[in-house]
Amino acid sequence: MISSIFFGLFAEDAYIQLSGEITQIPTPLTGSLILSSSKGPVLNFDVTPNKDGIVCQVPGTYLVFAALQPATLSRGISGYLDTWFVLNGTAISSSNDRQYVDENSRLTLITNGTLIELKKDDVLSTAFLSSRPNIGIKFIQSPLTSTPNGLDKPIQPSVTSYILSAYKIGEEGAYAQFASNKTQTPLPNTGSFITVESSATPILGNIISNFSPPANGIVTCQVSGVYLVSTGLQVSVLNDKASGYLDCWYELNSKPIPSSNSREYVNQDSKTSLLVNTFLIKLDKGDQLGIKIAASGPDIGIICIQNLPYNEPEILSFGASLVKIN
Repeated sequence: MISSIFFGLFAEDAYIQLSGEITQIPTPLTGSLILSSSKGPVLNFDVTPNKDGIVCQVPGTYLVFAALQPATLSRGISGYLDTWFVLNGTAISSSNDRQYVDENSRLTLITNGTLIELKKDDVLSTAFLSSRPNIGIKFIQSPLTSTPNGLDKPIQPSVTSYILSAYKIGEEGAYAQFASNKTQTPLPNTGSFITVESSATPILGNIISNFSPPANGIVTCQVSGVYLVSTGLQVSVLNDKASGYLDCWYELNSKPIPSSNSREYVNQDSKTSLLVNTFLIKLDKGDQLGIKIAASGPDIGIICIQNLPYNEPEILSFGASLVKIN
């Protein structure tokens, strides 16, 4: 797993990065909190005694990312892994994502991100739950090679099972977070802007500062600067016999941004997969930024998964975070 690309973008007064160098399987039916085994850069955060969460020491708005390496831990099985954030023992609504793994794709990557307000002594954790007992997150020890002097030497970093990163955003920053709890399919041929339901804003925990509220899937910048934009989409087949791909890209003032497109395939075996599209973009005051999707067929879209058991939060079809970094 590649370490978080976001570290170093914020010269703020509170941050932390944890990682897990252990394979972990969640408790069946109820799920588990993910454990960390090592600590990276840290300022004004503590780690809980049992290493299943971080403790905030400086109140503020935080950009948080958790990256997991879902895997089948035995041959011949398939299923999914869900992951969400937990604040002070309660699941955070709108923070859940799902990733399938199967015999043909036994190891994959899921990255879950959110903007969240933290108070002093708040405890933030990452939870996970799988559809089968032998699906979890996997640590892969670095392969070794023999050197002329007979010593073993790592030739590449190990594949980390889990990374959690949190960064405090400046008090006068510009940022936005918005999401959708509706299943959506893009228009054929032209694609569609992702829509956000204004009536769902309180439910989805939207956070907006120095941006206009999203209208028809488009936000308007109120403070010029360079922004980090991260979008997560729950790509899915909407018919059990369908297969194909979904593309996602950014448009600035109704024009596609070059090099901003990403693609995710889904099929009958891997029915839903998380597509994360992250981009740096310069925005001027009044610029309008939209997120657009297109699919290879009418039965491919983004899905909201509701009515999950054991207090697991619903899985939103779409979520986006924008943070001014300069």
